[in-house]
Amino acid sequence: MEEEEKMSSAAATAAKPASFTASLDPANSVGFLEKFFGCPTGTNSRWLDIACGCEHTATVASYGSLFTWGANEFGQLGDGTENGRKHPKKVKQLQTEFVKSVSCGAHCTATIAEPQENDGTISTCRLWIWGQNQGSNLPCLFWGAFAPNTIIHQVSCGAAHVVALLNEGLLQAWGYNEYRQLGRGVTSEGS
Repeated sequence: MEEEEKMSSAAATAAKPASFTASLDPANSVGFLEKFFGCPTGTNSRWLDIACGCEHTATVASYGSLFTWGANEFGQLGDGTENGRKHPKKVKQLQTEFVKSVSCGAHCTATIAEPQENDGTISTCRLWIWGQNQGSNLPCLFWGAFAPNTIIHQVSCGAAHVVALLNEGLLQAWGYNEYRQLGRGVTSEGS
């Protein structure tokens, strides 16, 4: 009887899907965050935002760093490669930025960030984007049809299109448009 319970318990454990839990609470993660994430630990460290693409994940730490992991065949992790990753890693290209939010499309990633050092001549909410159909596998500033100092309030990625909400309440959409998801009433692509 006892043998059957052990086998039943082992089978139930093996059947559970793998999960990943990351807390920035140092009491629950001593050494783990620094080893795998490169995150400093402290009582004021928290996650601010998280987004999932088709097969990748991105998250923003409270001190403004972006971490990505998962599939990367279109460069959606923002590390300049097309190699997938099992564990979160800081996006180095954004080290001089304070990332405020993140959105993931199927195979692209977009963030709103502001320069950590700003003398007032640079927009405080800039759009960085990379991955499939975005022209780079490294984060690049995206201006589209709006002026370089435009403040971006929010960004949302669809499967293969992106929409940005400007501070003035205007929208800009670009990308794949077969189903008229860009809101133009026609099926042509573009920005």
